[in-house]
Amino acid sequence: MTRSLRSKITAQNTLRLLIVVVCGALGAFILVSTHASTPPSSIEAENGTLNSCANKITDSRASNGQAVKFGGCSTTTSNPPMDLDASGATIPDTSYPIPAGAVFMATNGNDSNSGSQAAPVKTLARAYALVPNGGTIVVRGGVYRDGLTTSLTKTFTLQAYPHEQPWFDGSDVVTGWASDDNGHWYVDWDTPSFCKGGYYTYPYNSQPTSNTGPCSHYDEGGDGYYAAAADPQMVFEGGTYIHEVTSLSAATGANFFYDQTAKRLYLGFNPSGHTVELAARPLALFIQGGSGGNVIRGIGFRRYATLEYGGAGYGGAVLMGAPNSTFENDVFTRMAGGGLQISNPIGAVVRSSVFAYNGFDGLVSNGHESSGGATDGLLIDSNVFNYNNYEHFGTHCSASCAAAGSKIAHMDEFTLRNNIFENGQANAHGFWCDEACTNGVMVNNVAHNNGGAGIFYEVSDTGIIASNLSYDNAGYGIKMGSANTEIYNNTLVNNGVGALIYDDARYAGNTKGSEIGPDTTNVSFVNN
Repeated sequence: MTRSLRSKITAQNTLRLLIVVVCGALGAFILVSTHASTPPSSIEAENGTLNSCANKITDSRASNGQAVKFGGCSTTTSNPPMDLDASGATIPDTSYPIPAGAVFMATNGNDSNSGSQAAPVKTLARAYALVPNGGTIVVRGGVYRDGLTTSLTKTFTLQAYPHEQPWFDGSDVVTGWASDDNGHWYVDWDTPSFCKGGYYTYPYNSQPTSNTGPCSHYDEGGDGYYAAAADPQMVFEGGTYIHEVTSLSAATGANFFYDQTAKRLYLGFNPSGHTVELAARPLALFIQGGSGGNVIRGIGFRRYATLEYGGAGYGGAVLMGAPNSTFENDVFTRMAGGGLQISNPIGAVVRSSVFAYNGFDGLVSNGHESSGGATDGLLIDSNVFNYNNYEHFGTHCSASCAAAGSKIAHMDEFTLRNNIFENGQANAHGFWCDEACTNGVMVNNVAHNNGGAGIFYEVSDTGIIASNLSYDNAGYGIKMGSANTEIYNNTLVNNGVGALIYDDARYAGNTKGSEIGPDTTNVSFVNN
C-alpha cells in the first residue's frame, strides 16, 4: 500500500470499499473488503525497521472496548516482554498465599509424613491422597522425578512455595552403561507406558494409517534428520538435548539410537563422567473428571515422553479434562511431543506461562463447538511460545497437519491476547485455530520468525483479528479462511506474504466434517 493511500484511508471516515494490492516475490493478489460503517481512526504503518513495537492503537472494537497496545517485539532481546524467560529454563517468581490445611511436598519429604509444612511428603501420589477436594498442594523448590498416569478427579490447586521453583521432571538419571566395543555405549531400557501402552505394539515409524496413533498420526512424523520425531524416547547429557537417529550405525557423537526390539538404548559417546538422563514418564498429571476449577501455578514441567497424537490422552505433560481450569506462571519445556493438553477448555485460563522447545506444539486444545450448546470461553493471555515443533512434525503431512506454537480447534468462543509466538520450527504456525472455531478474538499478539503463518484462522466463523504485529514469518503474516471476520489495525512486516484471505474447498456437507462453517463471506480487511 502506498503512503498516499494510507493517508487517504486515515482521513476518510466513511470508507466503504477497500482494495488492497499486495505485491512481493510470490506475485500479487487482490483483497476486496466492504466496511459498512466508520473504519478505525488510526493506522499503524511500520517502516520495516521495527525499531519500536510499542505503538498504541485506540479502537473501541478491540479487546473488550479497551485501548490495545503492542506487548513488545521479540523475546530474543535482552529484556523480554512480561519478564518471562523465553528459553523456558526459569519459572516465573511467584508468591501465592498458602491457605490453612495445605499439603506440602518437598524433595527431602517422606510419604509417611503428615504433609504439614514441618513434615512434607515426597510424591504427587501421596500429596493427592492427602489433599481434600478443593484443597491446595504447596510444592517446595527442587526437582521431582515424578508423575501420575491414573485419572484424577479431585478439584485441587497445585502451587509453588513463595519465591521457590519446583520442577516436575519426566526423566531419570541412568547409570550402568556398557560398551559394545564398537563405539557405542548401551543400557537396557524398557518403557511399556509410552504411547498409552501401545509403544511396542506399533513402532513409532509404523503408525496405523487409520490415524489412530498411538504415538503420532502416521503422516506427521519427520524425515531425514528428524525421522525419529514420533519416538517419545529422549536423552539429555548434562542437561543438553541429544538427537535421536534411526540406526545404530548413525549413533556417533552426540546422538542416540533406541532398539525397540531389543529394548536397548545406545549412545554415540562415552557417558563416563557425564550425567545422562532418559525420558522415563509419559506425563505428570492426568486430570480427567470431577467438577473442575483446578489451578496449577508457579510450576515447571519438563522432559516428559508426551506425544504428537493427542487422541491417546498423552498429548501434554498435563492433561486437563476438567472445566474451569487455570494455568498461571507455569513452564512447559522439552517435551517429546506436546507441552500442555486441555481436553475440556470450558472456562479455562492459560496466563503468563512459557511454552518452549517442545517437540510438537506448546499448547493444544479441542473445544465443544461440534457438540452444540457448550460455550468454551478459553482465554490464552500474556504467554510466550518459543521454538516449538522442535522435532519438525508435519513437514510432509497430508491430512493431519497440526504444527504450531499453539493449535486449537472446534472452540466455541476464545480470546487470544498479549501473547508472543516466535521461532516455530519447520512449517509451524505461530497460532492456529483449525476447523470450526467460533467467536474468536485475537488481539495484541506478536508473531515472529515462525516457519508457517504468524496467525491462522481456518474454516471457522465469526472473529476479530486486530492490532497484532506479525513479522519475519516464512509464510503469511495472517492467513484467514473464515466467515464473518474483521481484520484490522494489524502490522505485517517482512513475511513471506503479508496476508491471505481465501475460500477453503471444504464445506459443511462434504466428508470433511459437518461442523465446518460457511465459506469466507462478510469479511472486512481494513487499516492493516
